[in-house]
Amino acid sequence: NKTSSNSRLTLGLGIIGTFAAMAALHSPLLRLPYLWDEAGYYIPAALDFFRHGFMIPQNTLPTGHTPLVSICLAAAWWLLGYAPLVSRLTMVAFAAGTLVSLYVLGRAVASRETAIWACVLLGLSPLFFAQSSLVFLDLPAAFTTTVAVWALVRRRMAWFAVAASLAVLTK
Repeated sequence: NKTSSNSRLTLGLGIIGTFAAMAALHSPLLRLPYLWDEAGYYIPAALDFFRHGFMIPQNTLPTGHTPLVSICLAAAWWLLGYAPLVSRLTMVAFAAGTLVSLYVLGRAVASRETAIWACVLLGLSPLFFAQSSLVFLDLPAAFTTTVAVWALVRRRMAWFAVAASLAVLTK
């Protein structure tokens, strides 16, 4: 169906454009060393999975955090190499995905203008901006939860089950 492929193309371009804009806005921050909880838990846990396949971290305290962020970081490092830049861009991708999924959800329940404003206001909020490049669980959880809500609203139960399960594995 031509309409379906046009909307997929639009969605794909939206994801790429949002990622590029977010990466550009965060460019001065992308090469910073890891900070507090990143260096203390999230990066060592992801490195344990990357190097040894450990779902329960061995080189930091196992605090009961779920493994999805570690798995995503390990996949990014496997593809692009281990570096803070790769880690930060992975998290920027989650932030971009959150904004795009919020837009899609907004379109499903309200107008185009409402969806755009929701994304602009979220993207400009200091907490969202600050966490957009940090290796924390919050934005992956926001992304998967937003997709789950969209799927529930659209009555796409298989998508809902996957997204909600990933949300649980995120935080």
